[in-house]
Amino acid sequence: MKDASLHDKLLVYRDDKSVLTDVETSELLIACANILENFLAFLFGIEEALLLAKLRRRLSIPFPYSKNILFCAELKKEVNKVDTFPSFIELNEWLALELKKTPLQSDDKELAIALLGSEYLNEPEQHAPSIEKLVQWCTRALTSIQGQELTKNWPSFNIPQRLDYTKLVETVDIPQDKCGRAAAPESDYVCVTVLTH
Repeated sequence: MKDASLHDKLLVYRDDKSVLTDVETSELLIACANILENFLAFLFGIEEALLLAKLRRRLSIPFPYSKNILFCAELKKEVNKVDTFPSFIELNEWLALELKKTPLQSDDKELAIALLGSEYLNEPEQHAPSIEKLVQWCTRALTSIQGQELTKNWPSFNIPQRLDYTKLVETVDIPQDKCGRAAAPESDYVCVTVLTH
């Protein structure tokens, strides 16, 4: 049995649903669903497809939150040193060779790189030089024309801009307004024609 305490909670829940709060019930069902998902993947021999699907879901998260995939925290430090790195073309050639060695293969290059990065992060001490090179590749992908072209539609490289919550809507001051009000720029105005019979 993978999780005896979860098994016990499930039995208690099956006997009397009222013993758990709504939040506890949700947490229990989600935990059980993960075990069921893994069992079904094993039963039908689709573990690799399931892993790829999970990684694709992770890649749909905007770049700053996919730290374990593309090392965002490291990239912030590395951008200032980008001029000391090998060229994007040279790093891309290295990456192509590395991708051929990975046990899980994917035709989706973004996913393939995520798989490679996950493999490295499972044993960071062993893969330290490769992690450093992959960080350099990611940094060059963000800062070089070739890299930007390759990754322009990749969710994991979609870096949201900082938001100024006081300026979410563009406004201009209304001239000589005693109350200091603002309005939308005239270029945003829409002209509506009303036809009457």
